Amino acid sequence: MTSKEQYEQLQMIIDEAERKISSIIEKPVNVFYTPKSNYSSADVIRAIKKVMGVTKEQMQERTRKTEIVRARQIFCYLMNKRTNNISMGKITYQFDRHRTTGIHSVDTIKGLLKTNDFQTTVWVSQIEKLINQ
Repeated sequence: MTSKEQYEQLQMIIDEAERKISSIIEKPVNVFYTPKSNYSSADVIRAIKKVMGVTKEQMQERTRKTEIVRARQIFCYLMNKRTNNISMGKITYQFDRHRTTGIHSVDTIKGLLKTNDFQTTVWVSQIEKLINQ
């Protein structure tokens, strides 16, 4: 076998591998996919207050109390999940937090939902139910 034939054979193997990889990458699985729909931050805050008993003023405080932190995290998660064309910076601005804190919040709630954390799952489902009424 000549070096040109070896090169062509190797190129065919590479092309086939690229096709297989791209077919896998182009079909992402999103466990948390929900069709996007717009609702206001006031709707989410109102629902959080009803379900969790945490007000907007409490969420704006600079506190690390677990229930208040979790309310802010759920707010970021729901706003990111269900709104179009709103950056994380705009979502977290009303709580005077950095956008990376919002990204961490979304990741935290996704992780808790993925591991079936009972309390978080109940809160998120009840809040979404109130918002969608």
